[in-house]
Amino acid sequence: MSLQGHHTKTKTPFKVRGTFETELTFRDNTAQAIFYVVYGDSDNLLSCDTSESLGIVKLTYAVTADDISSSYADLFNGLGKLKDVKCKLHIDDTVKPVVQPHRRIPFHVRKQTEKELQRLLDLDIIKRVGGEPTPWVSPILVFKKPKSQNQIRICVDMRVPNKAIQRERHLTPIIDEIIANVNGARHFAKLDLNAGYLQIELAEESRYVTIFSTHVGLFRYKRLNFGVNSAAEVFQQMIQTTLSGLDGVLNISDDILVYGRPPEELNDRLEQCLKRLKDNHLTLNKDKCEFRKERMDFFGHVLSAGGVSPDPKKVQAILNASDPSNARRCAVSLD
Repeated sequence: MSLQGHHTKTKTPFKVRGTFETELTFRDNTAQAIFYVVYGDSDNLLSCDTSESLGIVKLTYAVTADDISSSYADLFNGLGKLKDVKCKLHIDDTVKPVVQPHRRIPFHVRKQTEKELQRLLDLDIIKRVGGEPTPWVSPILVFKKPKSQNQIRICVDMRVPNKAIQRERHLTPIIDEIIANVNGARHFAKLDLNAGYLQIELAEESRYVTIFSTHVGLFRYKRLNFGVNSAAEVFQQMIQTTLSGLDGVLNISDDILVYGRPPEELNDRLEQCLKRLKDNHLTLNKDKCEFRKERMDFFGHVLSAGGVSPDPKKVQAILNASDPSNARRCAVSLD
């Protein structure tokens, strides 16, 4: 008789003859397991963990999106602001400020632009400028949001101000580090910070460099805006610091990955992560969050109990890429 990780309520221990390790296969699933050979005549028993790894059983006590929404409703409402943290831009005073020419906004999107500006004002993301010097003024570009007919996105052209903004150098985790960290994990969750950069308050002394012109006047940002050359590194460092000390939690920009081996471990780590986010006044985009997954797409890779593999969609995009048609495209060839 052999028992694999068997737990019994009897107080009499089994007499073990020996152990052996082997690979088990059930349909398309495989798992490594240690078997204990005991005296007696009975059926073989599999542990719960091995049965779950092989896909024989599925546990249903996991945290669900509805559970999280009810317990942490504040996390999915509005735009958060990282507690007790302000981003200071390091501006080189030797660089001469530039007031760039205003770019005319097409008439057919002006109403939509005004509506978006009002939304940003209501969220306390931007502020009207008046009665003060404006050494830096940048133009804006207006784009329609993907999958939306009526919403537009306002982008400030920060290329000229960026010449005066000195970057901070913070490391972003690479995929090799992620693979090492998630080794052995079987269950995953992914959290998406709502409008990432805009949850970081910009220091008062740094806001003047973000002033931009529109057909209804000048505005400046009160939050860290897209286009600032140091925004990605600063944001990564701030969120990483906020989540420091949490086991099984890492982030790349505004995507937060939570992972664990048994479901209970994932649930506990997810609970701790959500509590940390709530305590620091950050909010999430519920539509982009995923909970209790056995396979997770994360930055071009698929994470699962079987390891890490390239995302098939990304691979297919490369395979479908057209052949080079000019000298510039021939610089990189895909065989």
